[in-house]
Amino acid sequence: AAFAPPHPTFAFLQEAFINPEIQQGLLNSLLIASASTFLCILLAVPLASISDRWNFPGKNVLTTLVLVPLIIPPFVGAIGMKAIFGRQGALHAGLQSLGVSLGDWWGNTRLPGVILLISLHLFPILFLNVSTALTKLDSSAGEAAENLGCRGVRKFWRITLPLLFPSVFAGTVLVFLGAFTELGVPLLLGVTRILPVQILSSLSEAASNPFPFALVILLLTSSMLLYGIARLFSGRARMFGGNKGVRHASSQEPCFLLGLLCSFFFASVTFLAILPSLGLILVSFSQDWYATILPTGWTFHHFQSAFRHYLALSSIQN
Repeated sequence: AAFAPPHPTFAFLQEAFINPEIQQGLLNSLLIASASTFLCILLAVPLASISDRWNFPGKNVLTTLVLVPLIIPPFVGAIGMKAIFGRQGALHAGLQSLGVSLGDWWGNTRLPGVILLISLHLFPILFLNVSTALTKLDSSAGEAAENLGCRGVRKFWRITLPLLFPSVFAGTVLVFLGAFTELGVPLLLGVTRILPVQILSSLSEAASNPFPFALVILLLTSSMLLYGIARLFSGRARMFGGNKGVRHASSQEPCFLLGLLCSFFFASVTFLAILPSLGLILVSFSQDWYATILPTGWTFHHFQSAFRHYLALSSIQN
């Protein structure tokens, strides 16, 4: 469809490459994917390492809650995020009560908002990959490094991280491609100049114009090319220590202060990750929530209206 209307041609694909708006959309999509992947690594790798090394208070509960963002689609959380961080949201109202005004800061930070929401939704994927890989590592490599004086951050950077590289790479590929093709969050936050949204916007012309199909080819080609580049730079890294019979170091009991710090770090990331969902829950029960920290009234009317709607039950069944 992209190459043969009515005679074989590359004109539409060429237009997709040279169109300034499409170029900007592709660059924005790459920016969102790269920044989201980087943020996911910053969140997931430390969390997985702490979970593997220490038995901190509330570990079982917190390591379960950190996976909650995977349950709820990120575009749904965007509704709750707007209620909390929007111009008339809870954060703005709280700062105004302290005499601080942010103005219309939300309108100028939509792209960072997209990056944050996507990262909070996808980092549990990388967390699961790294956590699983850590449980399969042979502790003898780390013990040998400690005997040679390599400890702490240096040991993690020189020994542990290279052994984790295949799992980190697999997780980052999933995160990157998921963020690169994300559609719902940018739509709800009003970010239109990215490639998936541009494809959706041009679909109304698909019957008479092959250009949308050329955009899809551009998206698929970019994804495959980025994956190939990542594979090329990853080399032939292998996971050592994952064979049968290896001895994995058991988790240690931290001191009281260190245990609290680990719990606080896990709880902070978990709270931030489920904050959009909490905002969505408050919106669903709020009677009025405008320029206040919390809703000024509570109601079940929204749920009653939803279940009475003629499309609701059939949609749930589907």
